Amino acid sequence: MKPLISIITVVYNGEKHLEETILSVLNQTYDNSVNVHKRLQSKKQLKS
Repeated sequence: MKPLISIITVVYNGEKHLEETILSVLNQTYDNSVNVHKRLQSKKQLKS
């Protein structure tokens, strides 16, 4: 079973980028998302 994750995207005056954003999210893998999270944590940009 694949892990489930939630993605929240805030859109304010960004209609012209919304389709690209959704496609980018759909094309990412779970492993890639975990790697991004770990990288941001190591840079202290995210709290654990």
